[in-house]
Amino acid sequence: MSSDTSPDGHDTAPATLSVQQRGTQGTHDLCAALGLGAVSPAHLKYLSLALAEAAIVEIGRNSAFADRVRAGYVALLPAPHAGAPKAGDTKGHSAWKARLTPIGQVDEALLDPYAPPNPFALQRLYGDAQLALALERYSLTALKASLALVRERFPGTEPRKLTKPGIIAYMVEHVVGADPPGS
Repeated sequence: MSSDTSPDGHDTAPATLSVQQRGTQGTHDLCAALGLGAVSPAHLKYLSLALAEAAIVEIGRNSAFADRVRAGYVALLPAPHAGAPKAGDTKGHSAWKARLTPIGQVDEALLDPYAPPNPFALQRLYGDAQLALALERYSLTALKASLALVRERFPGTEPRKLTKPGIIAYMVEHVVGADPPGS
């Protein structure tokens, strides 16, 4: 029997079976090797637990087994995509992890959580240094909706790019140092 066939002759070559198909076939082959016959889907969690516990004991005795399981696991992982987030990548989450410290006061009506963000109110509340971080907490859609407030105060201006970083840079550039609305 080659490494590409199961004990009962099924093809298990990675190129021909999906991970799901290999998982189904592997479970079938494991049950056959253990003499269990067909295991109901409701009982697969018990088989999985027994297998994991037995593997833990075997790994303690046999480092080659641990290496084989680790290598098999790594080989099954999908290849990372160019745009996929990497482990430890906090982009999009760091704005919520960082604590904003209010340095001013603003009429609560200007901070309606159901309306697009008001960058002028956020600047008065958090100051110039924290404005970008405050804006980062909003979605691209919300930021696009709030562009009208800045365009109204600065006619003829536009963000260089209609991306989240582009809109935030535009807002910070025009809001920081601007006279408060109504002055």
